[in-house]
Amino acid sequence: MDDYLAYWFARVFAAGARAHAQRLVTTGALPDDTITGRWWLDETVEIDVLGLSGDHPVLVGEARWQTRPLSSRDLTELRRRAAHLPPPGPAGLIFAFWSRGGVDDTLLAHPDVRAFTADDLVTH
Repeated sequence: MDDYLAYWFARVFAAGARAHAQRLVTTGALPDDTITGRWWLDETVEIDVLGLSGDHPVLVGEARWQTRPLSSRDLTELRRRAAHLPPPGPAGLIFAFWSRGGVDDTLLAHPDVRAFTADDLVTH
């Protein structure tokens, strides 16, 4: 796939992940006062999907338009980026992954991880 087309699909997929995260608020999977969007800190760190309830992060997510399944290595990287945020509230923090290629079993073994596919963006 040509680089521009892959870049375009990745941006659309990330926007779809943010819209899906907002639907998680309306279904009660996230606190009802959660605001979703993306977040970045200079050129240091970027988070594709961030959910804030008040001043506290409740969801930190990554959207990847790739065919390779995501793994615990991707969770380690997302946790590193989340360390730049204020501490989560008493409900804790959910790490969410939206991926065209899915996730492997090692990632799903973490109780604070949620995984979604491209199908989830259009069916839920």
